[in-house]
Amino acid sequence: MWVLLVSAALAQPTLETAHFRSLTDVDGLSQMSALALAQDREGLLWIGTQVGPNRCDGAWLRTFDRSRNRSGSSSEHDVLALLSDPDGSLWVGTLDGLHPFDPATEQVRPLPAHVDDKRGPLHQCINSMLFGRAGALWVASDGGFARYPPLTQEFESFG
Repeated sequence: MWVLLVSAALAQPTLETAHFRSLTDVDGLSQMSALALAQDREGLLWIGTQVGPNRCDGAWLRTFDRSRNRSGSSSEHDVLALLSDPDGSLWVGTLDGLHPFDPATEQVRPLPAHVDDKRGPLHQCINSMLFGRAGALWVASDGGFARYPPLTQEFESFG
């Protein structure tokens, strides 16, 4: 086991061994302005652009935009924040609100109707998101902060 730990430690990239590669529209990136990044539990890299979220598996880029959204839900354009959920979904924060995205179905997942308050963070510019210690989603928007606990599934606004 010691040999495995040593070899795993030696395999970690350093400044001398790390290799960076730029992704552009030639590679399939939907737009040249990368505004947000997230890595999901499968290890896929999600890139937020002004056209929508893009997924990179290390070899291929895939774009997800409103024209591909079969649910007819709100826009996923102008992605400013991305957050990978432990359940496998992706939270997409945009200029016009918060959009939970299900990569398995490639659709925006609807939130419960009682959560869709026109004054809440779902309809504001989302700047940042994170998960708190208790598993609640915290959202920073132009309207202040909000917490979305998974048990109650109701936003509580602060500010």
